[in-house]
Amino acid sequence: MGAILRKIRRKLFPTTHLTFIGEDGSMGLKRGKVYGVRIFTDELFFSGKICIWVEWHYELDPFATQSCPYSSVAALARNWRLPRDGDYL
Repeated sequence: MGAILRKIRRKLFPTTHLTFIGEDGSMGLKRGKVYGVRIFTDELFFSGKICIWVEWHYELDPFATQSCPYSSVAALARNWRLPRDGDYL
């Protein structure tokens, strides 16, 4: 079931590129690095609250993904921004 949902998500939510600007090491991410991410909204299972999710591929396993929920666009903007010159891939 999970594989089917991932395939649907890939088609509905294409990959974009964002630079991580949050705390280095958070969720295994590196500050200043550009990641290919998918952004979508979904409900948190335990609370029913709608969140903005950012999903990216885990560097050590290209078939695995990690994701993080954000409660608002402001919370998302504190950790991610559009890439600029000087950001690294």
